[in-house]
Amino acid sequence: MNPSIRSAREGDAPQLVELYRRSYAENAKIGFPSSILDCDEGTIEQWIRNRTVFVATHDEEFIGAVQLIPRPEWELPEIGRLAVNPDWQEQGIGRTLLESAEEHVKSEGWGTVRLRTLSDHPFLEDWYRRCGYERVGVQRLDNRPYDAPILEKKL
Repeated sequence: MNPSIRSAREGDAPQLVELYRRSYAENAKIGFPSSILDCDEGTIEQWIRNRTVFVATHDEEFIGAVQLIPRPEWELPEIGRLAVNPDWQEQGIGRTLLESAEEHVKSEGWGTVRLRTLSDHPFLEDWYRRCGYERVGVQRLDNRPYDAPILEKKL
């Protein structure tokens, strides 16, 4: 299944709120709460203005999203907030979004990209490793019951 991938627009905020809440609720159920569960349209609109946000659609339904987040402290962009509607998981949507973000990073002249994931998650870090990422560090999170492994990929 090949979804359509496009840049998000501010008018997409209501659908993105629903997508993010639904997608990240699955992680919360297994012990990985996220502040994104409290996101609202204003937050999403701000992300769209200040970051590169891609959405995956199928027949105009929002089925996934990913963001490129500026990280001056890393001197590299970060791929983040990858979300796939639970009804569409395990169909290659996440990989397609990840590859789209990587291609954009590469087209901007970057040779490396980073992302953060969830320590001890049952499959995320392994999935990113299969996508070519390697762990380069860990960010300690005081406000969460988990830490955030930092993964990197040469493009």
